Amino acid sequence: MKRRPPRGIFERKPGEYWIRYADQYGKIRREKIGSSLKLAKDAYQKRKTEIREGKFFPDRINKRSVLFREIAREFLEHSRKFKRSHSHDIARMETLLRLWRNLAVDELSPGKIERDLSDCAEQEEWKPATYNRYRTLASGVFSLAIRNSKVSVNPVRGTRHRTENNVRVRYLTDEEEDKLLTLLRERPDRKAEIMVALHSGMRRSEQYKTHNCTDGGLKWAHIDFQSGLITLPRSKHGGSRHIPMNSVVSKTLLELKVLQSSEYVFPVEPPDHWFLKLCRKAEIVSFSWHCLRHTFASRLVMAGVDLRTVQELMGHKSIVTTMRYAHIAPGHQAEAVERLASVARSGTDLPPSRC
Repeated sequence: MKRRPPRGIFERKPGEYWIRYADQYGKIRREKIGSSLKLAKDAYQKRKTEIREGKFFPDRINKRSVLFREIAREFLEHSRKFKRSHSHDIARMETLLRLWRNLAVDELSPGKIERDLSDCAEQEEWKPATYNRYRTLASGVFSLAIRNSKVSVNPVRGTRHRTENNVRVRYLTDEEEDKLLTLLRERPDRKAEIMVALHSGMRRSEQYKTHNCTDGGLKWAHIDFQSGLITLPRSKHGGSRHIPMNSVVSKTLLELKVLQSSEYVFPVEPPDHWFLKLCRKAEIVSFSWHCLRHTFASRLVMAGVDLRTVQELMGHKSIVTTMRYAHIAPGHQAEAVERLASVARSGTDLPPSRC
């Protein structure tokens, strides 16, 4: 003879267990648990405890758990519409989906997220900056899900940001620039690419059309020679960006326009290979194309331009990013503290000591 299930548990059909209980208002409620009698017993006891302690909320019973893959899919759709770095999000999302694809979002605690990302960082030998990119992506997924009312908290905020070694900023010296330009005497087109990067601070994806940012690349339609402005319709952070042209950029682009028929100012492959070869030939070490952008910012700071203006010219979303260049102007900092000495009383102006 088959034993009857314990009180509060019943089978609607063989192997399908349900629980039955009265909530704090006396209303009878039933919940389908599954094929495990043990899980049904645990669920029944859990509900009785929640009711007794005043922690039972009926509206949450039948609410389906949101899976990570669902909010990840929504984020990628949002990224496709509003972010130029969409391809980077797709590539990194594969790792996050491998970790949490079928997990309910309420199972992703700060501790679990940090452990899983740390394990990946160890296995794949991520640098701190790489770890932070994945952490930022995960945080973005949850932030959008909060705006879409899919989740109520962002567990990534409870994880730690890893310290990146951004203290050293590599920029081009005047001597190194002379070496590069000397080697490019026979290639005015390549020289133009470097001069525009050096004097505008444009990102690589803003200057060239790349496979990661297919809607990038500087076009002649973006340039207004009359106003002296380059207007990029979509920058790294999604919005438009305005870049003022100095005389070097303006003259370089006007000369280049005579030779061009393409809608793109630089209708060539990004300078990844030829630029590195050029640097090796000029004996310039530890220097990449992005360092030209560092050079632009560094020279502004060394010329006495305030950091807020540098932030605007660089298109940085946060002043924190721009602060990496602050140490380059020690002379200006020394001048600032020296002003204090100029207004301070000298030792002879002090009242005599009574000692």
